[in-house]
Amino acid sequence: MARKAKETKTEVEKAKENTQSFESFKEEWNIEVEKKAKELENRLSDKVDEIIEFKVDKRMKEEEKKLAKRQSFKILRLNLIILVLLVIICYFGYCLFKVDYFNIRGLVKETVKNPVDNNIDRDENPPKDDETDAEINEEEKEKEKQKKEQKEKMLKEYSFLVDNLQIEDESLSNFYDGKTTRTMLTNEFKLRVAFKNLEKSDITLEEGIMSIAPEALKKAAKKIFGEEEKLHDMSFNYDNKRFLFYNGAYIRFTDESEKEELKTKFLHKTIDVDLEEKDKLKFTVLFAQVSTDDKLTTAEGTLITENYREGSWLDYEDDIPAYIFTFEKNDENYIFQSVEPKIDEKIY
Repeated sequence: MARKAKETKTEVEKAKENTQSFESFKEEWNIEVEKKAKELENRLSDKVDEIIEFKVDKRMKEEEKKLAKRQSFKILRLNLIILVLLVIICYFGYCLFKVDYFNIRGLVKETVKNPVDNNIDRDENPPKDDETDAEINEEEKEKEKQKKEQKEKMLKEYSFLVDNLQIEDESLSNFYDGKTTRTMLTNEFKLRVAFKNLEKSDITLEEGIMSIAPEALKKAAKKIFGEEEKLHDMSFNYDNKRFLFYNGAYIRFTDESEKEELKTKFLHKTIDVDLEEKDKLKFTVLFAQVSTDDKLTTAEGTLITENYREGSWLDYEDDIPAYIFTFEKNDENYIFQSVEPKIDEKIY
């Protein structure tokens, strides 16, 4: 009986030990599992960090490539713009040099002829560069030739502007008396100029009566004095003949038996034109008059010669006064502005 109790006690103790061993194993297992889970969690976290870092790094590199590409394009575009601007500047610079806009060639010539450099030793009479001088001389000759040709062309095309003002009337002498501007001219003088420049079709002659429409005179005056010219209707004399303004028209009674009266003759010649001022023409004009007793005089009556022969007035060119006629461009036409004696009246 005692033996059985002892065996029962032993089995209970063994069961108890087994239970303790299981609990101990379970605890160790839990510890190990937690340890493994922690390690796995750490490894997973590191892996995620690596993936995120790789993604971020890759994205950053892509953005850097895009930024670098955009910057390269901007730099290329800026360089192209600068290059185009340089080409344009060089082209216009060449054009200005070609037309000698800044008198560069003249400055080069001056530098060649009169070199000044105190820092360089030189002979008292340095040798000339024959080739450079020859080139400059050729350029000057070509420039003078072009200028002369242009003047000749303008004289041929526009000297009629001076001719239009040379009326066949005694009042022309007053026109050359000192400086005369367009605003100083009388209405009657403008009527005389307008009459001189009428077209033949503007004049009607019937039964000994010459008639002219006022509109025709005003149209002729505007071609010479400008569109703003306001010509007032009034009677006027031309070449000692009276034109009456009557019943809305200018009329003059003519007589077929009228004889040509002895009168003063006026002589003029346009000899030069100045084109320096933009939109202006300045003509140099010689003017003299021949009296009824064949004396050649100036507009003021100063005697040039007593023995004038027909057509020989330019033989006295050195004694004939010169005048400057100024015309200003208005649209496609040139308008009379002034006439005045040339400062140096002698023509050399």
